[in-house]
Amino acid sequence: MSKLETHHCLSAPDIVDSPQQAIWYAFARAQVDDTKVAFRIARSKINGFSPAVSFWKDVARYFASNPVSIRR
Repeated sequence: MSKLETHHCLSAPDIVDSPQQAIWYAFARAQVDDTKVAFRIARSKINGFSPAVSFWKDVARYFASNPVSIRR
């Protein structure tokens, strides 16, 4: 984790439920200023993957930088 990602992980908002979500929140939040986008990524199915695998970190960073609207 970068210094910025570490900062966001340690200062994750209270709505982040678990340490695993805080890690994914940090990866996404370091890419964008929008906390809603970062929180959506932290709550997504990517949360089930290991953050030790660099591929999934890159996926989280990509989706944070390129958010897509969700069809309802």
